[in-house]
Amino acid sequence: MGVNTNQKKLFQIVVAIAAVIQVIACFLPFATVSVLGFSQSITWADGDGIFAIILAVLATVMVFLNKNVTYIIAMVAAAINVILIIYDGFIGYASQMSELGDYSGMVSRGAGIYIFIIGAIAMVAGTVLLFVKEREQSH
Repeated sequence: MGVNTNQKKLFQIVVAIAAVIQVIACFLPFATVSVLGFSQSITWADGDGIFAIILAVLATVMVFLNKNVTYIIAMVAAAINVILIIYDGFIGYASQMSELGDYSGMVSRGAGIYIFIIGAIAMVAGTVLLFVKEREQSH
């Protein structure tokens, strides 16, 4: 039978909006270094953000294919993005700050990290809800 068409469209839109948020966040400052009045920011698109963008697009495409197997792929892609941002944005960041020692005060996290987290959580929620509702309806 499947998920109610309106619910399905809502969950698909949530995933698509979450993907757009994640892509935009990859191009926003992820870290900023400020020294003597000068500052330089880096974006996540300069590194692992490219993988995150690919995973966000993959998850979005998969939810629009309307099959249980594609919903699983979308959930996995969304979960990997959460793991990537936790690792790069927090674990990797903390490791690099400890290496900088006294100079770590010159580096701060940018808005891109936090905005990406919002998008990643929304994507996980959308893909999981879509999958769960589809399974409920098929049984």
